[in-house]
Amino acid sequence: MKQVRYYIAVLRLDHWHKNLFTLLGCLGAIAYFHVPLSRIDGRAIVVGLVLSCLLSSVNYVINEFLDASFDALHPIKKNRPIPSGNVNPEMLFFIAGLLLVTTMIISILWMPRKFSFFLILFFLSGILYNLRPVRAKDVAFLDVIVESLNNPIRLCIGWYVFDFATKFPPLSLIICFWAFGAYLMTAKRYAELEKITRVQAENYRPVYRVYTNQSLMAMMHVYAGLTLLTFTWIAIRHKTSFLFFLPFALAFFVWFYRLTVQKDSFVSNPEKIYVNKPFLVFCLVSLGVLAVLGIWF
Repeated sequence: MKQVRYYIAVLRLDHWHKNLFTLLGCLGAIAYFHVPLSRIDGRAIVVGLVLSCLLSSVNYVINEFLDASFDALHPIKKNRPIPSGNVNPEMLFFIAGLLLVTTMIISILWMPRKFSFFLILFFLSGILYNLRPVRAKDVAFLDVIVESLNNPIRLCIGWYVFDFATKFPPLSLIICFWAFGAYLMTAKRYAELEKITRVQAENYRPVYRVYTNQSLMAMMHVYAGLTLLTFTWIAIRHKTSFLFFLPFALAFFVWFYRLTVQKDSFVSNPEKIYVNKPFLVFCLVSLGVLAVLGIWF
């Protein structure tokens, strides 16, 4: 059982909550096409969410395997299953391959074609981020740009679970999702840099040879501003009821900023958001408000 636990750890089930962005894609499509709830296929939403979670685990396996030599230099991540030698790489890739094939077969047979296209794009994004010769995660600024593309890709995965989604999401919505992801990613980089020494950071991740606290903080402000700007445009142009969500968005950025600059916060490990229960509750309530505004107003 202990061995099984290590394999599950590599699949990073605790990161699956990031795929909730697909639900925002579903919400966006419902609001954009003005579809009544009676026409919503709940099963398609569930299948789309599950498939995106399974595929993200495939990407995490690739990420963990390719990062093992770097993780071995990190004071905490050196204890992960691969660098610590607690898993069999061949078995791990067999599991990842099985998940990949199963996900693609289900997607192609039962889901809309555009959904399958963006699911494949989700997988390729992980390859671009982790695999040489590109390996975007080792290039300062490009790492945030590429990794944040997963947000609009998840948006499109959720958007296209429905047959009625015949048009591409508005460009402003794509930019908003990307900018929000870039904000979160930059905050994570800042928090990581605060937790370990500069030498440890540079050995663990090459981008820290370029990044500074000041440059990361400046990027956070730019991405936060771009997120709020595009969201406001979306509200004015497509759904005026979303203007009532702006106070929640502003509160999120202020609160998350304060957490980012705290050395003992979860921001460097966002999967541990549950340790800050007030912030978690706030996020869930905010998502509920956004859903109500999008569907009923």
